Amino acid sequence: MHLNTLHLVQFRNHPERKFTFGPGVHALVGPNGCGKTNVLDAVHYLSMTKSFLQSSDQTSFPWELADDPSAFFMLEGQLEHNGERQQVYLSVSKAKGKVLKWNQKNAMKLAEHIGRFPTVVIAPQDGSMVTGGSDGRRRFLDALISQYDSLYLDSLVRYHRSILQRNSFLKSERPDIGFLHAMDEQIIPLAVRILETRLDFLDVFMPVFQSYYSQLAQLGEQPVLRYEAGALPAQFQECWQQATSADFRAQYTTIGPHRDDLAFELKGHTLKKFASQGQQKTYLVALKLAEHAFLTKKLGTPPVLLLDDVFDKLDPERVRRLLSWANSGEVNQVILTDTGEQKVAEVLRKLDIQAQFHEL
Repeated sequence: MHLNTLHLVQFRNHPERKFTFGPGVHALVGPNGCGKTNVLDAVHYLSMTKSFLQSSDQTSFPWELADDPSAFFMLEGQLEHNGERQQVYLSVSKAKGKVLKWNQKNAMKLAEHIGRFPTVVIAPQDGSMVTGGSDGRRRFLDALISQYDSLYLDSLVRYHRSILQRNSFLKSERPDIGFLHAMDEQIIPLAVRILETRLDFLDVFMPVFQSYYSQLAQLGEQPVLRYEAGALPAQFQECWQQATSADFRAQYTTIGPHRDDLAFELKGHTLKKFASQGQQKTYLVALKLAEHAFLTKKLGTPPVLLLDDVFDKLDPERVRRLLSWANSGEVNQVILTDTGEQKVAEVLRKLDIQAQFHEL
């Protein structure tokens, strides 16, 4: 699958912009602040119906329209897969919220769209998965699995909605214990299904990730992804019930998939505390390359690969290995950003990679 055309209207600093892409490597070049990363994020919006930069849609309106109740932005792309062309359209307005269309037809649910236009992003923001809290690592897991497992995505949406209701209930002055038990009967099967799916995924994903890390690092180091659960599936119901008193004291649900973490380790040590910046970057890039390979196998089509500012964030040798891989035939389309056309052109020329340049 690849993106043929992209149309942006009132998306951040782009009043209106049109791009023509196609298979192969595309480089968005221009000075800092011209909106190159915003173009990549527009592609991600069309893929996942949300930004990879920000958690709120409100930050995607032009800043001069931040207080305008009629503000909106629109994104439209033409996709091609096995010779078949399709149109995907997404608009977000303060008045009407999100509207998603495939071939001019409204989608029933945004969740039904996930996985139809897969993308993988490698960006400086990935560093927060190492340095930040557990929520970023859970988002990585959830977004990856949701692109090929619609049952997991449905369970996840229902679980998070139920946890919000349960947390609100735990704050009430005179809680009805019978009502709490009724809620728990619905939540526990969802939680167990999410846990089992995550653990099964990691069993299959781990060797793929380790293989890509080995190709990038070439140092014989062994990376590990270790799932840290407050309760495993076999003991989940018992642990959940035992945590009820603690939940009432805390006034929120203290265990469950929404609290679990994914530990990043290298040579038996925590990545955040013991790895160098180069090792951390290699770890994250390998993680994303493994994501690309895994989704390709699951979905039967390679995701579009979005590379943001990798020339400044990785050393030349790792950039060479990354781009060589991207040109190996495993990737159908790459869209990357860089501040200088001359620099990226020189790197691509040395690797004998043909690319189209789009100046912003």
